Order: sequence, then C-alpha cells, then structure tokens
Amino acid sequence: MISSKDLLINTGISRATLNNYISYGLLSKPLVMNPGLEGGGARQLGYFPDDAVNRVDAINKLKGGGMSLAEIVAHFGGRTVPGKLQAVPTALPGSGVRLAGDDLGRPTDEPDAESMLGFLSRRDDLIGGLLRSRLPVLTQLAVLVADLQGSVNICSELPAEEYFELINEIRATMGPIFRKYAATCGKHVGDGMVYYFLRQADSNYLFNALLCSQEIKLEMCKISKAWQTRKQWFNELYLNTGISEGQEWLGIFQTETSVEFVVLGETMDQAARISDFARHGAIWASKSLIGKLSGEERERVSFGVRRKTPDGREINIPSSFALLSSLVESGGAHQLRNVASLPVTEVTGISGV
Repeated sequence: MISSKDLLINTGISRATLNNYISYGLLSKPLVMNPGLEGGGARQLGYFPDDAVNRVDAINKLKGGGMSLAEIVAHFGGRTVPGKLQAVPTALPGSGVRLAGDDLGRPTDEPDAESMLGFLSRRDDLIGGLLRSRLPVLTQLAVLVADLQGSVNICSELPAEEYFELINEIRATMGPIFRKYAATCGKHVGDGMVYYFLRQADSNYLFNALLCSQEIKLEMCKISKAWQTRKQWFNELYLNTGISEGQEWLGIFQTETSVEFVVLGETMDQAARISDFARHGAIWASKSLIGKLSGEERERVSFGVRRKTPDGREINIPSSFALLSSLVESGGAHQLRNVASLPVTEVTGISGV
C-alpha cells in the first residue's frame, strides 16, 4: 500500500485534487491508520492500493487531453472503485432543483443552501453525482440541437469515407467550443448534435447557449468554405440550430461501454423541432429563453422575425417573436404540430462575438 503523502509526492497532484478523485469514485477511499515512525509525527495517514499511482497518472493524461472529470468518470465506465461514496444532496432549498428518489442516502449533517448551490453550479460535480447515484435530476437547463442541413444529399454525393470525415471534422471542431461554455453532450440520433447547458455559478447558462451557437455558426462557415475548395462544388454546409429552455429530468443511459446523458421532456422536443424548422444555418430560440436573459444580456442580442409585406417584400421586425405555426408553410405544418403554438425568434447576432 502507498500512503497519501507518498501518493501526492509521486504524482505531483494537490491534496484538493486527490480529494476530488476520491469523491468522484476514481480512487477508493483510503484506509486510515497510524503510520508509526514513517509518518513523520503524523498520528494518522491514509493508505491507498499500490496501483493508485498508475490510476492517477492515467487520469492526469486524460485531463491533459482536454477531458473533464465527468468525461473521465464515463471513460472508466461510470463505475466507482470500492469504497463508501460521498452522500449527494437530494434537494436544493428554494432552487427548484432536486434529485429524484427517496432512497439516496442523506448526509449526516444537513448541508446549507450555499453549499448545495455550490454543488449544483459545478457541472462536473452534478454529472459525477449522477454517475454515482444512477438517478435522474430535475433541473433548469437549456437544450441546443444542431443538425446538418441536407445531410442525406451530402451523404449521397460524397464517398463514404469522406462523409464520415466531414462529420468527424464538424464534431472535433465544435467540441472545444461546447466545452468552453460548459455544455454537456447529449444523446442524438443521426449526424447532428445535442448539448445541454446547466446552471453555472459564474455565468448564465442561457446566455452561454446563445454565445455558443454564434461561435459554432462562424466555425461552420469556415468548414463549408474549406470543403467547397476541396471538392470544387457549390454546396453550402449549414448547421441549423434550435435552442429552448425549461425544467426537465436529466439522467443517464448506460451500457457496458458508454454513458449517454439524456433529457426527458418537452424542452428537448422543442429544441429539436425548432432545429427542424431552421434553414441556411439560422439560429432560432424560444421566447422563454430570451425572456429570462438579464437586461444587459438581452441588449447584446440581435433577434427578430422576418415578415412579408403585402407586396411580397421580406422585412425584419427586430425584437419580436412569432408562433412557429405562423412561420411554417402549410405543407410542413404537420411536422411541427406539437410545437405549433411555441413563440420563437431568430437570433442574428450578439455584440462582442
């Protein structure tokens, strides 16, 4: 066995980092005992299995590659190593956020609201708690769905290896942007992307979703131009983006080889349907999301709806919304019938981006 003191020296991590690894279940809780003479005067030291150094080295390599702690937990199969797990808060007073289920162990000392807010505002802690408890959490969040326009046609025009290369390039390019805004990748069928934005302690998760959407739109323009040059074609590549917000159940679907984060509820459906409606790389968001921004944030956002005048001209009405049903041509209305009464707006820009 190796003492915590030697483990810190051999791996170069801090005690706070070591405690984080233990709380995530990446390391077992140490066996505490009297170290005797080798303790250097310490009455008690924690001891870990001999392979703890190798585990910490593996974790640090993954962190160096850009993975978050939650992703590292998922990489190791979402399983915790032997040892008693830390209790996870079951409710957050006054926040509207709580963990589902009554069989989750409660802490010995009832945590105060401030400490629980700190827990829930840290994305990795929340996801780590989900992985350990296997329970869903009811929380406020924003959902962003981005789909590649005309993906079927693009797939038919490209050799299979080039189509997969394109999709992987899009995901690899957008991944760091989503991580920059603390977004969590979700389950999505097809070649599009779904990301969840959870409450943060130091920023507004709703505004993060809008900022992120602007950056991925700019990056998609670069990818499109690069492929036009490469293929000598005139195809424009667009990611059509829909964003909505609400309070939904966030949980995990887990197999032996993967962990997928899943949101159940109408917020997910709204974002997906808004994305279906969007065209030519447009970003559309629900009225409720825009309405919950602070005044300062809303001032930075350019949004509105385009309407046709009686003589057929199209004009933009700034700072306005419209029901989806009023924007869809009659031929496609049936596809959006579940969200026909949802007020939306097109986000055309954010100052400073």
